[in-house]
Amino acid sequence: MCDSNGKYLCLNKLCSKHDVTYFRNPNIKSSVDLFNETDPSQSPSMFLFHTGNNDLENKVASSVAENINKLLSITSKKFPISKILFSSLLPRDDNLNNTINAVNSSMKENTAKLTKAEVIDHENLHTAKEKILHDKKHLNRNSVPIFARSLTRAIYKGTLKSNHNRSSRGSSSLQYPSTE
Repeated sequence: MCDSNGKYLCLNKLCSKHDVTYFRNPNIKSSVDLFNETDPSQSPSMFLFHTGNNDLENKVASSVAENINKLLSITSKKFPISKILFSSLLPRDDNLNNTINAVNSSMKENTAKLTKAEVIDHENLHTAKEKILHDKKHLNRNSVPIFARSLTRAIYKGTLKSNHNRSSRGSSSLQYPSTE
């Protein structure tokens, strides 16, 4: 599940050896609602979430972090064998950018408590010298590949040999969550 920053992700490149279902969700609540309707017998190998940036416009950082934690907890309980990846909030070009670090720190802390969950850090986007946004919160097309590289590294972490032999990957089902 991903917000509108996933709009230009090329899923067949990002997850070429996986069956992918992509859900675009504008906020955390829509992700939770979707999961409440999801059949637990259809357990994918992985969930990837990128959500929360839009929620910052209406909620304080602690509330956003708490809601993300609820989403991850629901997913962990409902799909105990699935790996859960949470893509950290991306930088913004407004007064909400300062709260992103607080939410991301909280998420790292909370996901450490879940057995099969981890946070994908996008420090490469937070420290970029060039302009990465085309407005206050959306990545420009030149920044999407940087975002995608972080996601790909997390998806295949521990599954690629040091020479990055792509043929060593097995095929599995991947749910790619989206918000915005």
